[in-house]
Amino acid sequence: MSAVSEDNLFVEREETQKLVAILTNTESSDDNEKDAALVRLRQIFDNYLECPTLLRYDVRNIVTDLLEVARKTIGKTGDESIIPFHHCSHALSAIYALSKVRGRKDIQRLLSHEVEDLEPVLRALQQLQREDNNNLQHFSGDSDQRPQRWESLYVLWNWVETLSLVPFHCSALFADSNSVVSSLIDLGKAQLSQTGPTREAAASSLAAWVSRPDLESTQIPEFVQWSRRILLEQCNHQTLRHSDAFLLLGVIQTLVRIIKVCSSSRDKVMDYMSALWPVFLRLEHLNVCDNNLLLRKFMVKWWARMGCIYLPPNITQWRYQRGRRSLADNLAMKGPSQATDTPSVQETGDSTESLTRHGPQHTDDELDLLWHVPDEVEDAMGFIQHKLRDPATMVRWAAAKGVGRLTARLPSICADDVLDAILEMFVDQEADQAWHGACLALAELARRGLLLPHRLSQLVPMIVRAIQYDVVRGQSSVGAHVRDAACYTYWSFARAYEPTILKPYVSTLSESIILTCLFDREVNCRRAASAAFQECVGRQGADSFKHGISILTVADYFSLGNRKDAYTKIALHVAQFPEYRTNIVKHVYRVKLHHWDPNIRQLASESLHGLIFLDPKYVIDYALPYLLKASLDPKDIPMRHGAILGLAESILALGKQVAAIQDSVPDNLLNEIRDIVTAIEKNRLYRGRGGEIVRAAVCRLICCICAAKIPLVARQQVRLLDSIDACLPHPNETIQEKACEALRELTLNYFPVGPNGPSDRLQKRVVDRYLHTAKTCENPASTRGFALALGYLPAKLLAPSPLVLDSVITVLRKVARHNATVGGERDAATRRNALIALKRVCQTVGLEGNLRSSGGGCVGLDCKLVDAVFETFLKGLVDYNMDRRGDVGSWCRIEAMNGLEAMAYLAVEQGSQESVPQLFSHDLAKKTVSGMLKQFCEKLDSVRVEAGGCLERILTKEDPRVPSIPEHEFLQRCFGLEQHEGDAEESKQVVGTTNWADASVTFPMVAKASKVDEYFAAILSGMVISVGGLTESISKESSAALLQLAKEARGTPRITTLGNVLLDLFHTHSRDGRVTLPLLKTIETLLSHQCLDELLKDVEECGFKKSLLRHISNEAKNCRDIHRHFACIDVALGLVGPPSDGVVEDALAFVCAQLVHSFPRVRRYAAEQLYVCLLEHPEYWVGSGDDESSMEDLLLEFAWDDSNRKATHCREMAQKVSNAIGVPLVLPDQPSLKDATNKKQPRQRDDFASYAALVGAVKQS
Repeated sequence: MSAVSEDNLFVEREETQKLVAILTNTESSDDNEKDAALVRLRQIFDNYLECPTLLRYDVRNIVTDLLEVARKTIGKTGDESIIPFHHCSHALSAIYALSKVRGRKDIQRLLSHEVEDLEPVLRALQQLQREDNNNLQHFSGDSDQRPQRWESLYVLWNWVETLSLVPFHCSALFADSNSVVSSLIDLGKAQLSQTGPTREAAASSLAAWVSRPDLESTQIPEFVQWSRRILLEQCNHQTLRHSDAFLLLGVIQTLVRIIKVCSSSRDKVMDYMSALWPVFLRLEHLNVCDNNLLLRKFMVKWWARMGCIYLPPNITQWRYQRGRRSLADNLAMKGPSQATDTPSVQETGDSTESLTRHGPQHTDDELDLLWHVPDEVEDAMGFIQHKLRDPATMVRWAAAKGVGRLTARLPSICADDVLDAILEMFVDQEADQAWHGACLALAELARRGLLLPHRLSQLVPMIVRAIQYDVVRGQSSVGAHVRDAACYTYWSFARAYEPTILKPYVSTLSESIILTCLFDREVNCRRAASAAFQECVGRQGADSFKHGISILTVADYFSLGNRKDAYTKIALHVAQFPEYRTNIVKHVYRVKLHHWDPNIRQLASESLHGLIFLDPKYVIDYALPYLLKASLDPKDIPMRHGAILGLAESILALGKQVAAIQDSVPDNLLNEIRDIVTAIEKNRLYRGRGGEIVRAAVCRLICCICAAKIPLVARQQVRLLDSIDACLPHPNETIQEKACEALRELTLNYFPVGPNGPSDRLQKRVVDRYLHTAKTCENPASTRGFALALGYLPAKLLAPSPLVLDSVITVLRKVARHNATVGGERDAATRRNALIALKRVCQTVGLEGNLRSSGGGCVGLDCKLVDAVFETFLKGLVDYNMDRRGDVGSWCRIEAMNGLEAMAYLAVEQGSQESVPQLFSHDLAKKTVSGMLKQFCEKLDSVRVEAGGCLERILTKEDPRVPSIPEHEFLQRCFGLEQHEGDAEESKQVVGTTNWADASVTFPMVAKASKVDEYFAAILSGMVISVGGLTESISKESSAALLQLAKEARGTPRITTLGNVLLDLFHTHSRDGRVTLPLLKTIETLLSHQCLDELLKDVEECGFKKSLLRHISNEAKNCRDIHRHFACIDVALGLVGPPSDGVVEDALAFVCAQLVHSFPRVRRYAAEQLYVCLLEHPEYWVGSGDDESSMEDLLLEFAWDDSNRKATHCREMAQKVSNAIGVPLVLPDQPSLKDATNKKQPRQRDDFASYAALVGAVKQS
């Protein structure tokens, strides 16, 4: 087995080397090739943004090769020569793309720092600056895919910063050092106002140069004075202008960088920067930077760096040091004397026990040092701590680091004051930003050893509160970032302290972090908690964190990404360990069941269901009484809803665990459980906001009570049935589904029936009532609920006799018809629920004579009922009803396909060898598969997905195999479902993996299946809807499949079948815009690709052309759909062409008639398309060439879409056009074209109504 390392995970290494070779080829002048190579390099590098370490073995070679091109290009020019940047711009852009992935500092270390490169790079910067000032365009054009000037500037400025490390005095580097340095600094100042990455690179480079030992004494003061002037200008403005924000940001960035990299003594830097202190104070007081996030961040950095300057850079002796952090160093130690190179806690004179109880013992020197802390440090710390509450995360993060830097130089007494100020932020009155900033600050202090062990007793409770921080605001909550930061604090504690220090707090910390790891709503918090727990187990040892390794093997980064698995699987694994079990169960039923998110409450109830099997006694003793009380909470809806769900799942789990639940649950609790539903309704807890989710939860509670088989008297059974019946007519579908599930468990486990079936009272109370409501009620919500409920009744109520079963099937078939109405209107949800119920009824009662129906005195479906059910489902496939929600008939078609699949299985599995051909005949199998294939071609993804799944299951079912399907094996090959010998297991794995919603996958499959004659018509009729649809991706793929299908049909009898199918669709769906509009578009597509030429050139009969034109004319009559008119015009003109016959003339006459249509847009469209058609077929002009030219001008220039133009004028122009092509003008049946229209006629204007008109007329005479 070959080892896998980071070295061979850069899979594009060879391709990258070839691309770099293209960019470094200076002899090639093909910029297009270099542009393409640069684009590909950027793509390759961007793929490694999340894991840049995979490039570390190749980055040096890449940068060296690219930089060499830049060195040659820049270095070979003279002082006055213009640098040909087009030779190296691609290489510099590639270096920038790599620095974006690997980081600026990593690339800087690889840039050349030779002395001879300094002056050429400066000349290059000067030239680019001049080009910027002249507003020249990019090196190779305006495209973002080509090298940009700012990318070259960015790399050059980083190169200049690297060259600042040259260890020679500037006077030895330049002939005129002052002039060169001044030019460099001026260039840098100009870049500080840029908006892009060049500002950051220029600021860093500028700071590096002015901080050189040979320049700092002169350049830092000059730069400080210039910066002071810029800052004072902003203070005078008081409001920050957008144009000045970036300059101010660049100045502050440079100042912060100077303080960081300057190698002078602390006193010198203080002298340099002291003049800026009052200016920054003024900026803070005037709130100049408050509206700019980056400015606030670098202001925090400024205060932190300046505060450190005022303090001695000594390492404080009071800080806690754990010792060596390197495992290799720890293993190399040979004795106690080599424990650490730095003084540990014991070496400073303070024992671990003393630190834990009393804190550090202060020496006289340290106490004296407290009074020498300057006031400026207090001001700086105050500003930084204030920024811990900043709205921006990056500002709070910078403030936390600043707190750590300053505290590391303070005396221990002052550090205690800082810690007290941070702890004061852990109060409910503070916003979530303050909690987040405080957690980050504590983590930074702990990481630096500045949190002493004796303060842990105060800190740990705060961290536990932060790990659980979740504040509801409106419909959501805030606190995820606080919990994430608290996990980071926890992680830093594990690294900072020895196991003996944290041991008293391990129990508290481990409980809180485990609960967050398992049950937090946000995935990043769960993963952060897992990482913190992993650090604790590794650093503190398995003795402190029991079963840590076993937990981490299950609760890892990837497994915790699935929230449902975290609640229902991983939590159960962790709860196996007694140390965590009680806290997990308690947290679930006391916290998570009351969460603001209903989905979390649902998951918590499912988790509680599994946890009960681990500790049922605890749940019975503590959880059940608490949940029963919380279920009646009158105010807190989340608590009430979660408690009902938790109670339901607890009862169900207890019912599964023991033979009789009454043997384990006390009688008083059982009595409360029996009456809890009545108590909820008596207290009217369904009312108000949130009542719907409570009602659904109560239905689930009834379902679980019945499934657990809690003993109920008849009166209690009837009460529960009344509660269910009250939920069935609810408009909310979720409530109806939950009520039906509860009805199934209630009627299955209670309401016993005798040998002669149910009593008349029970029959009337349930079945007869549901049938009557579903059949006659005019409330759609009621018909939906009671129709669906029929499918959830047990066989003892549905089929006690053939008469009852026949009445149930009849009512459901009637309600499921696509033209059925409820209250005078069609209701798709009622039809869908009826189809669902019909399928469930058939599955429940089974076929006549099978074991399912023969037991208990129930009857089954006979052949007559089976045929009737199949007929209903097949008719459900043609339900294309639409309303304002769109194609609601698709709901019924989906359920009809599921019903057909279920009935096919039922006939095959329960029918005898003799009855199967009768129950599922060859003709029925053909209709079933054809109907599914038709739905498989349609435009809705949800329909195609369901059709594909049904076909896949039917075609691959083997035990038993579904018989009588025409070309069964061929269909399997079309859909990629064929099974070969010896790979049955592999075939099973393939089933269910195809993405049927992907049009590029499904339509090529169905094009292959169309080769079967039995399915051709169905596939074509379904494909027509997709080809003419509005969705571009569906239309594109379906059109390609249809054209392939039509081209393969050329020269065969199937082309005639194709034409007949298209005409049959017109006949079946006459004037139905849902079908005819896409049908017209489909025909236009076929005509434009010459797929129907054989039908059009049939001179003997011209039957297809005549019929098609007749249907087009019929569709255009009195049609109010403009797009359908457009499609009719397109198809009619598609019929124009050789051979010329009467149909062609009729088609031209039809189009000419559209020139006088009442809709202006139709007239204009007809004129435009007629003009294009006559350009292609000039032989249809009957006049001379001049007449032809004038008619073409008339079609184009006449204002056909002028709504104010008289109808007679349009008729005159249309008559001229029709005369020019030799066809009669047949006016369409449009009453609005007549002069006597219903519109109000405008008042005729008198041409001589004004004096000016009269004068003009006199002059003309």
